[in-house]
Amino acid sequence: MRMDGIRTDTLKLPMTRRDLIALGPLFALNNCSARKEPIMPVTGLRALEGMYRQALDWTEDARVLSCSSMDLCLFLPGSAIAVSDLGVVSCRSTQPAPVKTQRGRAAVWQAVFVSPSFGQQRRYTSSVCDSGATLRKGIFPDAATALTSDAPPFLPEDAHIDSDQAWATALQHAADYDGKHPGTVVSLVLNAGRAAGKPVWDVIWGEGHVPSEFSIRIDADTGQYMQT
Repeated sequence: MRMDGIRTDTLKLPMTRRDLIALGPLFALNNCSARKEPIMPVTGLRALEGMYRQALDWTEDARVLSCSSMDLCLFLPGSAIAVSDLGVVSCRSTQPAPVKTQRGRAAVWQAVFVSPSFGQQRRYTSSVCDSGATLRKGIFPDAATALTSDAPPFLPEDAHIDSDQAWATALQHAADYDGKHPGTVVSLVLNAGRAAGKPVWDVIWGEGHVPSEFSIRIDADTGQYMQT
């Protein structure tokens, strides 16, 4: 078994206090709050690529159902979250930002894959760092569950436009709204786009899993604006 470059089967347990002190810097390297320099967030397609490789270990016919950004602030200790009926309006933490803020990118992404042959779906989480007690650096799958969605899945290569490009296009049509709602959590969701019949990016002002009063849809194949 390996843990961030450390073979846990070679560690002598129980470890002494001296052992823990010696290993402490190794564990701290991946902790969001322990880094002096901000960690860089990643685009959706980059995160999806890594999660898809793991999903193929689960099933050879893995297809993408969705890939969504998650705001790291929601995982940080001491976060203050303001919630409206339309979703998460803002999130603020007493801790300094451990990951450099770049709109169109995220520190945490979640993807749901489906297996037509198994009749199952499985969620994977990808994070660039540790945070709190629930978030770990790397890619981690949940247990597979019965397939409940009838939305058409797709392959990662069907999406040619990345999340940062989708954000830049969306902002051209949302500059006024974005300026009037500073601090709003913006979610980026790549999904099959049932009506469009092809993958689309939904740029959502609010958390992607709840209704929002404002969102913009971008064609994930061409990068063209589709609708507000």
